[in-house]
Amino acid sequence: MPLELIEHPVDFLELCQHIQESGIVAFDTEFVSDVGYRPELGLLQFATRERVVAVDPLTIPSLGPWWDLMADDRTTVVVHGGQAEIRFCIQRSGQIPRRLVDIQLAEGLRGRSYPLAYNAIVERVLGKTISSNQTRSDWLRRPLSREQLRYALDDVSHVLEIWDRHSLWFKTRRREDWAEAEFNRMCQ
Repeated sequence: MPLELIEHPVDFLELCQHIQESGIVAFDTEFVSDVGYRPELGLLQFATRERVVAVDPLTIPSLGPWWDLMADDRTTVVVHGGQAEIRFCIQRSGQIPRRLVDIQLAEGLRGRSYPLAYNAIVERVLGKTISSNQTRSDWLRRPLSREQLRYALDDVSHVLEIWDRHSLWFKTRRREDWAEAEFNRMCQ
């Protein structure tokens, strides 16, 4: 997979337009939580069905267009263990995500263990193995290494496929409303 890193506002706005047109996106963040009162955002990662890309928040003056998409009524945002992502959205925009789906919570709702690490869910649902060796990396240090980018993009590259399988499971059992209620409760 090519390691695409967006560092310019024009490219970021184009990505937001692409996400809006796609209607669904996998989302994750990397941050450092030991440098101050609030965690410092070090990287945002996105995956649509066509693209997997990272965004450097240290070079983009305003992430507002993304936070607006995360809180709109049309864009489904799929995360893994998304408490930090929800918190960033609320803190940065004052808005609560409206169409957020969490594959970690979905795995738990299926009665298959909760909470599970992302690499464990990827292995369980897709039968694939991914590395998790950059979890404690310094995400504020630049330039980011190829290993950091590869790890970060892996964090979103399988999320939509996992959600497709979870979503089908909920639909066949007529439990979509139940899952949606739990995702909304998590956002509140």
